[in-house]
Amino acid sequence: MKTNILLLFLITVLGACHSSSQKNILTISNGAFVDGSGREVILNGINHVNKNAEQNHIDPDDEEILTQFRDWGFNIVRFGINWAELEPKPGVINEHYLRQIDKRVQWAEELGIWLYLDFHQDLYGGTMGNGAPQWATITDGEEHIKGDIWSDSYVLSGAVHRAFDNFWENRIASDGLGLQDHYLNCLKLVSQRYTNSPSVAGYDVMNEPFMGSRSVDVFPALISGYVQGLKKSRGEVLTLEEVAAKWSAGEDKMQIFEALNDKAIFNEMVCAADSIVNSFEKNTLSAFYQRARDAIRSTGSQQIIFLEHNYFSNLGVPSRFSMPVDTDGNVDKRCCYAPHGYDLVTDSKNNTRQGYGRVEFIFEQIVRNAVSKASPVIVGEWGAYYSGEKAFTAASKHTIQIFEAQKISQSYWSYWKGIGEHEYFATTIVRNYPMATNGELMMYKNDFENNHYTQKWKESPDNKSVTRVFVKDINRCEIKLLPKSDFKKISISGSDNGYLVIEPLGENRELVITPLNR
Repeated sequence: MKTNILLLFLITVLGACHSSSQKNILTISNGAFVDGSGREVILNGINHVNKNAEQNHIDPDDEEILTQFRDWGFNIVRFGINWAELEPKPGVINEHYLRQIDKRVQWAEELGIWLYLDFHQDLYGGTMGNGAPQWATITDGEEHIKGDIWSDSYVLSGAVHRAFDNFWENRIASDGLGLQDHYLNCLKLVSQRYTNSPSVAGYDVMNEPFMGSRSVDVFPALISGYVQGLKKSRGEVLTLEEVAAKWSAGEDKMQIFEALNDKAIFNEMVCAADSIVNSFEKNTLSAFYQRARDAIRSTGSQQIIFLEHNYFSNLGVPSRFSMPVDTDGNVDKRCCYAPHGYDLVTDSKNNTRQGYGRVEFIFEQIVRNAVSKASPVIVGEWGAYYSGEKAFTAASKHTIQIFEAQKISQSYWSYWKGIGEHEYFATTIVRNYPMATNGELMMYKNDFENNHYTQKWKESPDNKSVTRVFVKDINRCEIKLLPKSDFKKISISGSDNGYLVIEPLGENRELVITPLNR
């Protein structure tokens, strides 16, 4: 059944997960993610976004898939919502699609997993990509141009540029309502439906917001910055034309990328695009996020609002959007920064040639962005190691170590059938980590080379909750806990993995986990 959007707002929400239990609720306190027991939470998860229109953007095996996520230790899933599926005609909502989402929300609650609902887009939507319905994809006759990899169209396609321009300008749709207004109505509808669902941690407002036609100045600025960085750091002099030619020429492009492994050169490059990119963030994107925040909060929802930086900041360009404020003008403390970070080689045939210097720079910039926004961080996407080659084991270890050192939460991009068979996934993505810590988590680390795990925390004397740690192969490991206290090993049914549950003492604690056969 399909129902008019205005009517749907007037009726009691149907089919949603109705539990108002607070036992699994996720929120933000003192700059950290915390659960309903006041324990500090590290979010360790994965993306599950179905882009297949033939499946109506829903995987029929989701109950089994979510169960597998639980067995792998994930406590959060970035779950895709498709605008085209949700609102196939202007003002008409697909209730059947929402009922399918209801089931996933309920299964997640039963499994003890949080979802954050991701309003996903790639290349805006319509026939160019996925996300927006065709009726909301207004290109004004501009040509859609493809490149060697799918994301090249962000830079090349006039049709993609105009579609985003029209969205940001709130171009009037055929029913007389603006495109952005339609989008925000859908966001409001979904948040109202799940406002009392403890398994719904919150809402990712838009995947990788793109600045539209203003982006045409970004690539020349990046090239200019690279030229300046190369000259400053190495004394090498190249013209803009020479670099542009190399950028489009196979192995020559990789020579540029190798030079960009030097953080000083990388910094010069991305900072050259700063003023262009952040004019969009400070103005258009900040205003949109404020409208999105107001739409969600108007439903009574106090769930987390996940806010991404723009597409180009995935590469390390500084992000300067403003965090939304409440009606009193104070920053809404239940909004968080949810950036993506990808190396330059992602999705290309050179994806195995990850540049550790480049990756480190990107996530160092993300940390700086988070500090400026006074926000906790969950990296919503990273990785995309589709082929599962050996090189990705080292690359994923490197990135995970960055996250652990900074206590950064993350959701890996992304799930596909058979991913559990890849070495990098089984050894680094599925790993020991502190799910919920009584008190302040001081540090945690997986030493992948020596195969042991260390965690230190300062327990709260006023909180009697247990500390919960996800542990791989829980019955084949040795536990060293200082000072000693009672703990339990709880196996996950049908899995070798489980949870370590540690009774509190109200003191500084240290945990070391090693394999029994070490």
